[in-house]
Amino acid sequence: MPGISSASTQLTAISQPQAFPTAQDSAKDSVIKRRLKSAALTSDQLQPRCEPGPDHLAGVNTLITGFKSVFALAGGGFYQTEFAAAENHLKLLPAFNTASAISTDPSKPALKEEETKILMRQIGKILDEIKAAASDGLKIRLLRDLISLVVSASMVAVIVNGLSEDDPASGFQTANGPLRSPVGDWALIGVEGLKTPLTLGLSYGTLKRQHMADEMEKRLTIYVNAVKEYLQDPALIKNTSAWNSVFYFGLQCVEKLRDFSTIFTVLNTVIPAGRLTLFAAEALGAKDAASSYRGFLRLLGNISDSTRAISSAMGVAARTAIIGQGMDNIKSNAEMLFEKYKDCGPEHPHVLGLKRINLAFSFCTTPLLAQIMAPDGWTADFVREDNLTSREALEAFLTERKITFNVADDGLLTNKAAENAFGQQFQNGKFENTVNLSIRAPYRLWLIVQELLGRPWESFGTWLQRTENVPPVMLQSVNVIEMNTRT
Repeated sequence: MPGISSASTQLTAISQPQAFPTAQDSAKDSVIKRRLKSAALTSDQLQPRCEPGPDHLAGVNTLITGFKSVFALAGGGFYQTEFAAAENHLKLLPAFNTASAISTDPSKPALKEEETKILMRQIGKILDEIKAAASDGLKIRLLRDLISLVVSASMVAVIVNGLSEDDPASGFQTANGPLRSPVGDWALIGVEGLKTPLTLGLSYGTLKRQHMADEMEKRLTIYVNAVKEYLQDPALIKNTSAWNSVFYFGLQCVEKLRDFSTIFTVLNTVIPAGRLTLFAAEALGAKDAASSYRGFLRLLGNISDSTRAISSAMGVAARTAIIGQGMDNIKSNAEMLFEKYKDCGPEHPHVLGLKRINLAFSFCTTPLLAQIMAPDGWTADFVREDNLTSREALEAFLTERKITFNVADDGLLTNKAAENAFGQQFQNGKFENTVNLSIRAPYRLWLIVQELLGRPWESFGTWLQRTENVPPVMLQSVNVIEMNTRT
């Protein structure tokens, strides 16, 4: 089925080399290396080795429960609607989160060995699906930006050609009718007008997938690094080449083009309003000056949109590559962690520390977790705190360490006041209007418009999937624009 597909491959070998590390991995591994070097301890000296016993699956079960917490609490905040919409595309995640076998309810039976292996494979497949979600979002973005670039660059070429054949004294008036033909000029206006709903409809498909994949990658990376920091096992540290680090740094630099493209997105929003205002001024009699300014804005708007399309496509492509490599690193690390926790009993120090990490991921949002588990942060203190067995104890730990946190409406702990989908902040036990609302609310309405305009693409993609004997080339094309909701 086109779209976000579940991978059928098994988990890759534990010894698979990593192409390049995430920034969090590099920072965390360097901390572990320094601590191991200064202590001159081996892995066996740091923690007793796990041995098979009656409850030898306790360690793996605890690790699976931790991954469940990571998946279940990802998302929320202003983009909770987009996150939920994208999450619906993942076939395995809903079943994984609701599986009674991995419930934290002590009355439920423990996992059997075969069930444990199935869920371990599911985790690997979920990671593959999240990576595929980011790739699908990139395909939709590339299609959107290609439409924008072709139309806008063509308009710039037509306008510049018209201006070059006109008297410079007339200013930019020719830009309003560069073909000097009523039919041709109205056709150009029609193409410009059609471009807007097409590209807006495709925007939402990228946004929801990228936000979901980005959040998942960050949260999973924090979790894996926190467990690695606790174990301080040299076998968990990857040696990476300088070239790979430089390449990753280059991707991070290119990713900043996403922020650069936002400038032109704002400009593209303002320019049409200016053109309409000048058109009204022409109707009131200020024809020459207003017409020239309106032509200039038309040229400027198409140059701006061309620049936005190029920078946006490059930035999203870089971010997708970072997410993809991050998920590969997480998958490889997860395999090693499962191997590490194999045969660990419920009272083993490895398992007790992991339970404390799971506690934080059961109650904290991703930004707050990033503070708690930061390199050279509180991870070591946190996992060795014997009293960390409840949310109240977790709050006391954060207060004692002067880590600022807030309690959201659903009881989760956040690094700042929680937001709802319209930008209201949860304060004094209720959602209140703040300064952020003046920015967030209009943007939410804009996202609603994008979602509505994207429904035709969604319906078209669903229709193609349900139609038999569709030419393969059409099915391949719908992979790019497919936005169907998967249950």
